[in-house]
Amino acid sequence: MRFMPQGELVKICTISRVFHDEAISVLYRDVDLHLSDMDQMSAWCLRISDGAELAQKVRSLWLPIMLIVSDDNSSPAPVAHAAQFQDSLSRTMKALRELKFLYIMGMRDDSRPKSNGDLNYPWFYLQSQIMLGCPFRLKTFRTGELPWHADNMALFMLQQSQIQDWDCEGLMDIQPQAYGTQTSLALLPHLSIVRVSDTPSNMPLDALIIRIISGRQLTRLRLDIDGKDTVADLTDTLAVLAPCGESLTHFHFSFDTHLQEESTHSQILQNVAKFFPNLEFLFYGGISELDGPREVEPWKGIAFPQALSPFKRLSMFGMHSAYHAIRSKEFRELVERCLQACPSLERFAAIAFNVTTLGDHPVRRSFVRISPSSCKVKSDPSSFLTDSAWRDL
Repeated sequence: MRFMPQGELVKICTISRVFHDEAISVLYRDVDLHLSDMDQMSAWCLRISDGAELAQKVRSLWLPIMLIVSDDNSSPAPVAHAAQFQDSLSRTMKALRELKFLYIMGMRDDSRPKSNGDLNYPWFYLQSQIMLGCPFRLKTFRTGELPWHADNMALFMLQQSQIQDWDCEGLMDIQPQAYGTQTSLALLPHLSIVRVSDTPSNMPLDALIIRIISGRQLTRLRLDIDGKDTVADLTDTLAVLAPCGESLTHFHFSFDTHLQEESTHSQILQNVAKFFPNLEFLFYGGISELDGPREVEPWKGIAFPQALSPFKRLSMFGMHSAYHAIRSKEFRELVERCLQACPSLERFAAIAFNVTTLGDHPVRRSFVRISPSSCKVKSDPSSFLTDSAWRDL
């Protein structure tokens, strides 16, 4: 039953008493509301509020990061309607004692309101307060750019002490006034999988989330940085995270930069190896924007592959590439030089983006060694990297 469509499960509930209880358990165990409108979510909240047994069945929950207020003429004014909904959702969250996985997702582009002032479709963000004071203890928490008051974020971390998998956007500059450096040692003590993204160029290296993750035995980390324009800036960031380097095995490192020289990227790779020596998986996303007459093509050089030689356990390496080069003979030669420089490396994958008027279209290539003793490679479509490979592989 767990693999049946929800519509079929609903039919089973209505026509079969024998399977009713089992179908209800499946329907309410994993609840995906992130594409629901406010009326649909309100109806779900009402069912949960009226049935304590239903609330205890919920293990994972997907919510939208923002909602459009219903335009029904019978509804109260938008502000009042939104406030009533937030209050109802807050009560519902406090009933979910067995919740372990919480995901707060962004809206689809085609459903996103054009502006906050659109009178026909007023919208609002979920309030972070709905997650405070709840009895559940999460294992996984993932969210987009949910507006957080700094002290609310720290309080949430303090209350949800069992979180192991943390994925949040736009939190790198949070500096709670009520929580000092020592307090960070008590927050999220079981953390092992982390993604921090949309990090600003002026990110303070003593930001709360940086202090937390640098003191944990992380195994998997994704770090997306915007606007770090010097090797020194990137090195400083890596150095702060070095305390978790012994335990870290999977690292996705992406940064938006204008750095182009092969020697520069080689130095960054060497610093990654220095601070995180036990990596088995590395995605290097720092050269996706190399184009135009000043383009530097590291796949024609030697230094970039040699920068992988310090890694002794690395078995999977991925990188961004220039679109026009990813299918070239030179790119395959780059791959073979990387495998020659790093004997433990078994698979190599790359992603390039073909930018057209219709948007960015990813082009992927992946290679594996022909044999353990050879640096020659063959194409392997089964090894294509997904966006979540750092977490899933």
